[in-house]
Amino acid sequence: MVNMTMAKSIRFILHRFAQIAQLPACCCLLLILFLIPSNVDAQSADATTTAQQAIGQLRDSSFAVRESATRRLLQLGIQIQPQLIEAINHPDAEVRQRIRRILHSVMEEDLRKRMNHFSTGKSIAGGQQLPGWDHYRTIVGSDEPAREQFAKALQAEPILMESLEQETAYTARAIQIRTQVLYRELIRTPGSNAPGNSSSSLHKDSTPIASVTALLIASTNQDIPIDEQTGQKIFQLMQHSGFTQQLSANDGPTPARQLAGHFIRHSTGTSLAYQMLWLAMQCNLKEGLIPAEAIIRDENQQPYVLQNAMLAIGKLGGEEQLDLLDSFLSDDTPVNNRRATSGFNPKIQDVALAVTIHIHGQNPGDFGFKKIRKNAQTLFQANTMGFDSQRSREDAFTQWETWLSKQKTSEQ
Repeated sequence: MVNMTMAKSIRFILHRFAQIAQLPACCCLLLILFLIPSNVDAQSADATTTAQQAIGQLRDSSFAVRESATRRLLQLGIQIQPQLIEAINHPDAEVRQRIRRILHSVMEEDLRKRMNHFSTGKSIAGGQQLPGWDHYRTIVGSDEPAREQFAKALQAEPILMESLEQETAYTARAIQIRTQVLYRELIRTPGSNAPGNSSSSLHKDSTPIASVTALLIASTNQDIPIDEQTGQKIFQLMQHSGFTQQLSANDGPTPARQLAGHFIRHSTGTSLAYQMLWLAMQCNLKEGLIPAEAIIRDENQQPYVLQNAMLAIGKLGGEEQLDLLDSFLSDDTPVNNRRATSGFNPKIQDVALAVTIHIHGQNPGDFGFKKIRKNAQTLFQANTMGFDSQRSREDAFTQWETWLSKQKTSEQ
């Protein structure tokens, strides 16, 4: 347990980390405590004495002595962290400045070592887990590709990841602010904030994809409330960072696809659900069935939204979703509010029938859908699932019912 002096003094460190993460110090409070290893008290008496002497020499009148003391403190490393934190309130301005720089350096080096151990599968000293790992491995797994993705995310966004170990209010606020910063740098003013630039908050050895991955890891925790504006920006960051392109490259259960799937789950019931349908259909993510089913069960949805939810059911689902479509086979609501000029006026029942036929492994074109067009992303092209006349519609439904009846008879 970090003592009260440490917890109070750590506020000063946060100003340095706030510069890196573009977070106000008040929002970062306690978010870097993960950098304090669990065995900080297990230091030798010699190291303690040496550290205290070197800290005292930081105010020496000789510049050479001060520089030598700084080097000794850096060499002692993370084991003297308690002494460095105690000294961060030193009355001398130069001592405070040097202590902050030393403390940041030894903490950063300690994190680097711990991440190296993690990446190679070695245990971390003291048995301490990296922040966010427990949540991540629960939803993604712990194989080598998953560990590699997690390590990159942690390197890119250490403070954001640590927020997962704090109260949900800290996490929600950290996600919100970090999302705003990344949205500004990657979307509103792209190109002027490349990683490594002095004006950029992105780690010089990181990528925008890694930062967006960290956002997704944090925002997929079901206990953390994400406001819809932040959710919309995260979705846009997925598109602009290149994260979405990773999803289409492989249909298997890759770490990126699993993360995106959990984000889709978390977005169900929000204004983002409709966009999640498109993402799921574009990348063949089965999790898209969750918002699709929720939309279909909602009696107040717009017809065009229902149409796309049904198409998602057709592309991603199977016979277990057929019951959801049955009630719409008699819904004669037009898909579009626009008045038909050629007699072709697709209705909700037409969409339900076309998707039902597809799920049964048949071709809607063989059942009277003369204008239907396939679409690689959405199964069928919108507004092609319809008929030129009510008579054609009735004939199609009759033909389908006859086929279905024969199938049931043959199965008996």
